[in-house]
Order: sequence, then structure tokens, then C-alpha cells
Amino acid sequence: MKKSDWPRDERLVGNMIFAITNIVILTGTFAAVIAFLSRSLIILIFVRPLDKIPHSLISIVPGGIPLWLSMGVPIFITLTIFIGLPLLNRWLRGLLIQRFESGTHDPPADIHQRVTMLSKSANMPPPSVAVVDSEVATAFTTGLRPNEAQITVTSALIDTLSKSELNGVLAHELSHIKNRDVTIMTAVMIPIVVAAGLWTVMTNDTSHQPGQAYRHKNQNSSHTFDGLISGIFGLLAGMFWVLACLCTAPFARYREFAADRGAAVITGEPATIAAALETIDSRSPPTVDMRLVDMSPMAILPITDTTDVWTAGWDTPSDWLPETFRDQLSIYSRTHPETKERLRRLRELEKTLHGTDT
Repeated sequence: MKKSDWPRDERLVGNMIFAITNIVILTGTFAAVIAFLSRSLIILIFVRPLDKIPHSLISIVPGGIPLWLSMGVPIFITLTIFIGLPLLNRWLRGLLIQRFESGTHDPPADIHQRVTMLSKSANMPPPSVAVVDSEVATAFTTGLRPNEAQITVTSALIDTLSKSELNGVLAHELSHIKNRDVTIMTAVMIPIVVAAGLWTVMTNDTSHQPGQAYRHKNQNSSHTFDGLISGIFGLLAGMFWVLACLCTAPFARYREFAADRGAAVITGEPATIAAALETIDSRSPPTVDMRLVDMSPMAILPITDTTDVWTAGWDTPSDWLPETFRDQLSIYSRTHPETKERLRRLRELEKTLHGTDT
């Protein structure tokens, strides 16, 4: 079978379309609610007498307030939140990347050769490659655009995998780059980023710094609201953060399935990719390398499997949730599928490609 004849996974495509539709609806609803609350606040401040407020809330020009104030300002506030907070988040993540890259070094020559060879098979320019010394066996991709993409592999990954398995992992990361997954996931995660950022702004816990977004579950949080307005917007942000986690995580998992499929196309060896996943999954590191936690959304296997990884530098409302609900949310908000499901799909691809039972 030629690569061009590879069957399209209609179910996977359909799932991604359904997930992105939910994300768009959620983002639009979130923006509309923020605009409505901002407009309501303006009406409460400027409309007199107070008995006109109920009618003013549904009027285009309430109580004689000019249109630029009743409509323009709420729209401006909403756009500022939905543009400003993601830009701030990108800056914070940029600081983390700079700090992380200071500890990387050039890979062995054969890694460069492998990436160049696989990139040629994928019909794409080869990205830059770096190695970080770590006991965690993983690889991940950074860079919003393909021409600035970088694949980072850990020393443990190079030492653990066979040459063919390493090719499969590199092909998985190349598939992420070719599919523009970092760019797509950055856009898809906007409701999570906005909700987490708004939560942070509306609470008076400013103890966190970039790179300290992850706390132990048992560590107490000092989040409190300072006033009625911050409480309303903060609770709204918390509610939408939970909904955004539930909507975006399935899409992230579908992108991992697509990257596995792309790696199988590039290498022509789905079984080898499955073997690499099994090897990495069975290797339990003695400690979690916290340098990698913030950098792992597009990892072959996650360091910390949660959508919180996209809110680097900010905290989230998870500390306020009941423990049972928080545990359930962590299951449903995983950014990576279960390894056994990925293995099952890869073995089905192996049968399709080679007509063999594996």
C-alpha cells in the first residue's frame, strides 16, 4: 500500500470537528457573558433612577447612555481580556522556554541525520533538535510556526529506545509540526488561558511566579476574592475553566491519535511506534523532572497530563474544587489518550498496512 493510499480515519476527523465546535460555542458564550456583565456594571453605575435598571439591561441605548459607553466599552473590555490574557500567557511561556533552553545542548550527529531523513519522508523541512539531560524518557515539540519548530529529546529517551523506536518517536513529533499542532492547540486552549488568567486577576493570591504553576494537591491555597465584582468575575472564570477543560482535552487527545497516525505514515512501521510507546510507558522515572512539566503539551507521553500545562505562570480554581470532583476532572481533562488505546489503534494500522496480525 502506498502512503497516498492510507485510509482516512473518518471517526477521528468527526470527533475533532465535534470537539472544535464545542470549543467555539464555549468561547463565544464566555465572551458574551463577560460583555453582558461589563455592560450591566456600566448600567448600574450610570443609570438613574434605579427603577430604570431592569429595562436598561435589555435596551440597546439604556437610560440615555451613549452607544459608545453602553456597547463599545463592554466590547472593548471583552476583546482586551480575550486578546490581552493570551498574549500575556504567551510571554510567560516564552520566559519558561528561554529558561529551559539554556540547559539544552546539541544532539549527537546521528539524531540530526534521523530527523533529516524522516523530514524528507514527511516532505517537510527538518526542524532544529536539542537534547536535555534528564532521567525522564520523553520528547516534545515547541514553536508556533513550522519554521521555528524545535524537537527536544531527553538523554534518557536516547539511552532507552532502540534506533527504530527512536525513529518512531521523532516521526511522532514531526507529525505534530507538520499538522501545526502547537499553533492549533494554542488557539484551542484560549478559553482555558482566559479563564485561568481572569481567575488569577480576580483573586488576591499573587504568590506564584512563572514556572510555579504546579502545586501539590495538599498544599493550601490562599485564593480569596476582594469584593463583589471580583467574586462574580472570579466564579464565572472558575466555572468556564472547568467547562473549557472538559471541552478542550478531548481535542488534544485526538491530535495525539493523529500524530501517531502521521508517524506511522512517515515511518511505515506502526508496530515500531507502538513498541516505543510501550517502552516509554513502562519506564518509571525515579523523580519527575520539573523543568519538563511546563514544556510537555506535545510530548510523546506526558510529564504532567493536564490542561493546566497551558496556563504556565498562573494558578487555576482546582484548589477550590472538592477532592472527588477534582480527581474526576483530572481524568477527563487529560491531554493524552491512554497508552493502551493508542497501541490498539496502531496495531489496527499495522494490520491495514501490512495485512498481518500483530
